[in-house]
Amino acid sequence: MSVIVDFMVVSDFMGEDRAMEEVNRELERLDTERHQQFRKIPVDDHAGGSKVFCQDVWAGAFNHLVPETIRQALCAGGWKFPDAVLVLEASGDYEIELHATSIEDLRKRLEAA
Repeated sequence: MSVIVDFMVVSDFMGEDRAMEEVNRELERLDTERHQQFRKIPVDDHAGGSKVFCQDVWAGAFNHLVPETIRQALCAGGWKFPDAVLVLEASGDYEIELHATSIEDLRKRLEAA
């Protein structure tokens, strides 16, 4: 049976790509079995409205990877503005209700644990 956790990351469209590359490298290192990665969602094709969508969105539906591992990878990224990067996560498998936090708050939570 698959165990899936869903994560979405939303950030300013100017310059957080490098941090997400670091996150994906960390996931590559931590997820030795599947090497799952976040993928950028092409919001220019999928977002409605008459203006340009001004945020970058990455998402992943991770299979057999515990949420803590994904959170660790996200915190490892060199985010320029961690308080302005939104992380959404949910999963029926781990009974995580949909919730959102910033990278900055996620780092504080992991440090306190």
